[in-house]
Amino acid sequence: MPIHISEYLQITDGESRYIQCRKCNTTICTADKNYKRFVIMKEDSIAAANPDNYDSRQYVDHDVVFRRYYCPSCATQLETEVNLKGEEPVWDIRISI
Repeated sequence: MPIHISEYLQITDGESRYIQCRKCNTTICTADKNYKRFVIMKEDSIAAANPDNYDSRQYVDHDVVFRRYYCPSCATQLETEVNLKGEEPVWDIRISI
């Protein structure tokens, strides 16, 4: 039985572990990788996350972006994050099995 790691992500059960979309069961990557590097990412201005924050430079010296991550097969939104423009995706789910 798969292990649920978020609302729309799961880890396969078995000798080899993979991260999958829970909605369509598409295999995204092996469990030891940052899945965000293997899915569709849409990057918007921070205002897309909150219209009141239209200019992040009021608070920090760098441009801040709002990212949405989607399953490459069924387009279910898997995760969102706020990050500095140009930075690697946050590796917020690390699996140790």
